[in-house]
Amino acid sequence: TRAGISGGKSLGEEALNRGTIGMSEGIYKASVSKIDEAENALQELLTKTDKKISIDDIKKVTKPLIQEYRQAGNTAAADALETRIAAIESQVGKSIPAASANQIKRALYSEVDKAYGAESSAGTEGLKAIARGIKESLEDVPGVSQLNKDLSFYGRQRNSILDKMSRDERNNLIGL
Repeated sequence: TRAGISGGKSLGEEALNRGTIGMSEGIYKASVSKIDEAENALQELLTKTDKKISIDDIKKVTKPLIQEYRQAGNTAAADALETRIAAIESQVGKSIPAASANQIKRALYSEVDKAYGAESSAGTEGLKAIARGIKESLEDVPGVSQLNKDLSFYGRQRNSILDKMSRDERNNLIGL
């Protein structure tokens, strides 16, 4: 929602502009399908490029968050974020082919989707920062920017509809 509002549009307005119609379950299924299509198109596009992502670029994006955690006294979160970046670097080296970087980004966002509770929030924000660093580094590949916008929209739409369906089910007295 924040992403849409900062861009001047609400999620609902953007959904209407994109022609989103139907019942909640249909919108949810369509969103999941569109996410898969966009992820596959993005991966195919990045497989065809020679672009490499520098670990140093990822560190630049995460540095402000690490400093923020340290200033707030959350050294454990700062250390965990630095350790995670070091672990990625030990696996792939100082530079990552674009397609491999995108797979890492997808794995990080998947991990974020599965994180629950307040205890995981600092770690979750760290994972999102690493994924954002990768995402921003890929933006100069032609076609990636639009696919990322689509992924963002359909991901927000999916999450919003999923929340709505969960609320509806909790409030369904007949279902009890």
